[in-house]
Amino acid sequence: MKKWLTLILVSGCARAPIAGDSCKAIEATCATSHTALSCRAGRLEKFECGGPRGCFTDSMRDVSCDQSNGAKAGEACFPEYENKAQCAADFKDSYLICHLGRWVQLSCPGTTVCHVEAQGVLCR
Repeated sequence: MKKWLTLILVSGCARAPIAGDSCKAIEATCATSHTALSCRAGRLEKFECGGPRGCFTDSMRDVSCDQSNGAKAGEACFPEYENKAQCAADFKDSYLICHLGRWVQLSCPGTTVCHVEAQGVLCR
């Protein structure tokens, strides 16, 4: 019986967390240098960290996901990006905005194109 218990403990510790695992509200981890897992509604959700800093742990030991560029429509966005925008990487005439935890793609009006300027993302 002692051997069986040891096997369960070893196999239970070997598996890394994956998207879909149950979690507590404050859990977050870097799965790779450009992918984060963070708890949302009791399950770990995968976040692509396409910005230059990727997934990293800050000085307060909090996991952060640089989503300053490289996002794709439909992907999950980290809470600090809510209501923030970026130009779409694959379409110059559109931009992405983080809305309710997901990147949503919107078109620039008319013949305008997306630009990143000091005041933020603008279509002109």
